[in-house]
Amino acid sequence: MMRVLALIITLAVLPANAQTPDMLPPVPAAERAQFVAVGQLSRKNEDRRGICTGTLVTPDRVITAAHCVANRQGYSFEPESIVFFAGRDGKNSAAKRRGKEVIIHPAYLVTEGFARATYDVAILVLDKPVPANRVPPIAFVDGPIGRGPLTILGYQNRNRNVLNGRSDCRVMESTPTYLGLTCHVISGNSGGPVLRRVDGSWQLVGVVTSKVGHAGGPGLALAAHLDDWVRRQVQTSAPTD
Repeated sequence: MMRVLALIITLAVLPANAQTPDMLPPVPAAERAQFVAVGQLSRKNEDRRGICTGTLVTPDRVITAAHCVANRQGYSFEPESIVFFAGRDGKNSAAKRRGKEVIIHPAYLVTEGFARATYDVAILVLDKPVPANRVPPIAFVDGPIGRGPLTILGYQNRNRNVLNGRSDCRVMESTPTYLGLTCHVISGNSGGPVLRRVDGSWQLVGVVTSKVGHAGGPGLALAAHLDDWVRRQVQTSAPTD
């Protein structure tokens, strides 16, 4: 943790005209179909700016960052005001569902500072399940993560409604609660997945919660691990249609 904290301080004092890295690039159109379980989270209605990213992990549960679905005090927004657009691509999406319940990681509510970012995870329970034959959920990783390469995906507020991502991200630092990664993220990537490809299938490794860098630009991604609490929340899912 100390190495990441030192990096936060170093990057924070860079001069304003220092070169900033590029955002995650758009995922090529031909590759987006394999990521339809990754979607955009919006508030109120689909015409409003996307607030975050989420990943369908069971037919009726989306994993995202807690700050995407709750205020700074940890009180959740009205679940019905949150809309999940699975596989959003412009005006199209593979499925659209409203929230029914928000479940916030209990440690997020009782920690402060950097530690809070490592528990910045929540589950959005959908008002009705998404058929798995339309949007197959992404399973959790099983076994050691390794150093990479890993994939980060998200809907960035500067490139609205188009999935962005990189597949060459590597682990700079790993603790029991978080990952420090070499790829850069920006506003809108919060809640997005960190994925690993195993035997032709994608597995969820972590959830992007914050970044290291300038407040207004891209920064190195920090991601929360999927702990036992998260796994318990997704063990029970509603049946599909």
